[in-house]
Amino acid sequence: MSIGKIIFRSWEGGVAFYIGVQIIFGAATFAKLLQIVYSRIESKALFIIGLVLFAIHPMNHLFVVNCAKDVSYAYFTLWLVMLFGQAVSDRGKFFKNTENCIKLAAFLLLFLFYRNNSIYALIIFIPIALLFYKKARKRLAVILIGTAAVYMIVTGPVYSALGLQSSNKLNEMLAIPTQQIANTYAKCGDDFTDEEKEVVFKVFPEESMESYQNWYNPTNSDAIRPSLNSEALEEMGLMKFISWWDI
Repeated sequence: MSIGKIIFRSWEGGVAFYIGVQIIFGAATFAKLLQIVYSRIESKALFIIGLVLFAIHPMNHLFVVNCAKDVSYAYFTLWLVMLFGQAVSDRGKFFKNTENCIKLAAFLLLFLFYRNNSIYALIIFIPIALLFYKKARKRLAVILIGTAAVYMIVTGPVYSALGLQSSNKLNEMLAIPTQQIANTYAKCGDDFTDEEKEVVFKVFPEESMESYQNWYNPTNSDAIRPSLNSEALEEMGLMKFISWWDI
């Protein structure tokens, strides 16, 4: 967006530039998917059906012009599925190709940096992948553990040295419980005990029901996540908060 703003001298131009890049990348992703399908099935009919689906399905159009990072994250995840799928079909030959290894490492890094909790998915996946891909364990271990290490170093020492801070992982992790608490308090706040209200007001900065009604959106947690007092939550203890929420 910043590059587009420089070129077109407006944030509108920046957004348009970003969406244009995203459309091209989305088209390349779908083209790769169709290529894989055709190489496995060799059916022109299915290829055309897939092409038409990607070209005219209205959900794709809404998806690709959305500036939320979820769109790019979905593409990165799809690329990882396609690449690892290719590795399965090639029976280990995939990892002998340096270009494939570089491409896989690049998408793994993008996958990690676009979602805080992706690192947990990768940590769980590492032992499974090393157990499954027996013929390429050394190269695969370097790729998986190496990308995880790069992520840890960048979001740790590098961020600290530059005075940067990653988005609050705790707030993101508790998006659903906080949505439910806000909704419950907005509808039944008068029935809360003094002890329950104390917990709510410690975690959330506002006490008026109107605030909780404005925060709660059943389809989007963006409004409520920044409102969570993560420092108070850490002092209270995550398990205590979860046990209280579970009641």
